[in-house]
Amino acid sequence: MILLWNPEWGYAKIHRQDGFAAGLCTVTYNQSRVSEARAVVIHFTDVTRELLEWENKTRNPDQFFVFWSVEAPSYLQYYNTKAKWYKDDHFFNWTMTYRRDSDIFAPYLEAGVARDIFSRRLKDTGAAVGVVSIIVYKPNKHIFQLWLVSNCNVLYGSVERMKYVDKLIEAGLPVERFGKCFNNAAEFNDLSLDRLASYKFYLAFENALHCKDYVSEKFWQNGIQSWRVPVVWGARKEDLLRLVPENSFIHADDYETAADLAEYLIYLDNNTTAYTEYFNWFGSNYTTEYLATLYERTAETLLCDKLLAKPEPKIIPSVKENIFSSESEDCLKEKTLYHVRY
Repeated sequence: MILLWNPEWGYAKIHRQDGFAAGLCTVTYNQSRVSEARAVVIHFTDVTRELLEWENKTRNPDQFFVFWSVEAPSYLQYYNTKAKWYKDDHFFNWTMTYRRDSDIFAPYLEAGVARDIFSRRLKDTGAAVGVVSIIVYKPNKHIFQLWLVSNCNVLYGSVERMKYVDKLIEAGLPVERFGKCFNNAAEFNDLSLDRLASYKFYLAFENALHCKDYVSEKFWQNGIQSWRVPVVWGARKEDLLRLVPENSFIHADDYETAADLAEYLIYLDNNTTAYTEYFNWFGSNYTTEYLATLYERTAETLLCDKLLAKPEPKIIPSVKENIFSSESEDCLKEKTLYHVRY
C-alpha cells in the first residue's frame, strides 16, 4: 500500500481516486491507514512542523517517506518564505520530482498522455499504416503566437519572461496574450476549439530560469499536445534534449537577441515547409522508443516497483538543502536579483 498523505494541492486527479492500482500496489488517501502503508508520499505543501514531529514519533522503521513536488525550486523557496517549510532533517527517505536524478521520476507528462503523443505518427494524417516518416501539419493553423500566463511577478523568472515577451512584441512579433496577468482569463476560456486549434506556436516560457529538468505543462499540454510548436525560454536546452522530442521546439537561447528570435518566427510563419519540419519527429523511431519508455510508467507505479525491489534503507539529511544546494543561482534568484541563503 502507498499512502498519498494528501492529493496534490488538495485536488485528486480523475484517475487518482482512492484505491487506484499502481502496478502491484494500491494507493490510498486514507491517513488512518498510515501504519499499513509501505510508503507515505507527502506533498511539499504538507511539510509542516506538526507533521514532521508527529510522524517522527510514530513512523514504522520499515516505511519509506517520500518528498513529493513538481514545482521549480524557485517556487519552493518562495513558498517556504510564506508557509515556513520547517527543517526536514533525516525525515525523508526518497524524493519524487520531475528531475531525472530523483528517486522516483514524476514528470509533468502523464504516462497515458505520452502513449497518445508518441503514437501520433499514424494519427490525423490519413497515411497508411507502416509509413515511417510523416509530416504532420494542420492546415487550419493561421494565427501566430499564443501565450497564457497568470504568474506575472511572483518569481524572478516570472518577471524576466514578461520582459522577454515585451521585447518580442517590440520586434514586431504578433502575440495573443491571455490570463490573469492581462485581466482576460475569461476571454481565453470562451475561445472556440477551432480558434484554439489555429495557433501555430505556443510561448512555453517557464516561471523559473535554468532549473534542472524543469519542463512543465507549458511545453507538453499547451504546446505538443495541442499541435503547436513550443517556443521555449527558461529550461536549459541540454535538459530538453533528454526529455522531449528532438527538433520539436524552438529555444530562445539559440538566438542572440529577442529580435533575432522574432525574425525567425516570422520567417517560419511565411514558410510552410520550414514550419512543418518541427512535426517530423512524429515519424522518428528514436522518439517513439526512447521517450515512450521514459514516460511509460506513472510515478506511483515507479514507486511501487522500487518498493517491491526490496531497497536498502536510506535517509536524506535534508531534502530542502539538497534541492537548493544543487541548483544554479539563476534558478534560485529572487526578484531583487540576489541569491537567497537558505
